[in-house]
Amino acid sequence: MGALYIKEIFKQFPAKLVKMNFELDGSFPAHQPDPLQFNLLKDLQERVIKEKADLGIAPDGDGDRVFFIDEVGSIVPATMITAIVTRELLRENLGEKIVADVRYLRNVETIVKKLGGNISVSPVGHALITKQLNDENAIFAGESSGHFYFRDIGGTESAIRVIFYVLKVIQATGKPLSVIVSELQSSYESGEFNYVIPNSVETKTVLEKITSTFSDGKVNHLDGLAIDYPDWRLSVRSSNTEPIFRLNVEGADRIIVDDNLAKLKDIIIGLGGKQK
Repeated sequence: MGALYIKEIFKQFPAKLVKMNFELDGSFPAHQPDPLQFNLLKDLQERVIKEKADLGIAPDGDGDRVFFIDEVGSIVPATMITAIVTRELLRENLGEKIVADVRYLRNVETIVKKLGGNISVSPVGHALITKQLNDENAIFAGESSGHFYFRDIGGTESAIRVIFYVLKVIQATGKPLSVIVSELQSSYESGEFNYVIPNSVETKTVLEKITSTFSDGKVNHLDGLAIDYPDWRLSVRSSNTEPIFRLNVEGADRIIVDDNLAKLKDIIIGLGGKQK
């Protein structure tokens, strides 16, 4: 469905649109329409490089989520898109509140604090983050799954607005998307790792083992388990839609992320977890 609004966007924006898989077909003959499965974005990444495009745009099947590819063919984390939109909004709306989900916070939190805004952390889930945005009268919310919500349209999501924001920033700055992202990036993210846990192992056993291993961090149970340190943090939570654990790690540099990710993987695998 995203093809429909992307065509309309580029009728209004001075840029050339190169189309891929624009014919609507509910059988999805090219691939499953889930941009969170990054292996499905390889064709788009290669096409961006081949066309020497400024960016690639990857909506999901019903068009409510959107991911971006930068000009060198790299996938831009959704949190960095949240950071881009956040910067634009807080520059014009001083002191406003931004909502981000518990999986990844550091990049968004840095730009919010820098611009004098306030950040609020939400559990994962469309209904939960929408309710929190509306209850707290936040101006904007971004999820690491590629959902983006705006107060002035009743807290509903709009991939269309986000695409316009990204295009506007590229045009206004004259900078490549990769440079815009690098200027805003303060932390590195592991990407999400999913584990199936045996029925014989209780959820609380996994969480207790992780908590005891990282007991010197700041523990939060807003949604599963999150533990914060000055230079990194982790999030482990049960999926809302599948019988699996989801693991995310972010930190000040890749070494910190990789080292702690390895420790967490060892704990989960040691309890019988199988990576999905």
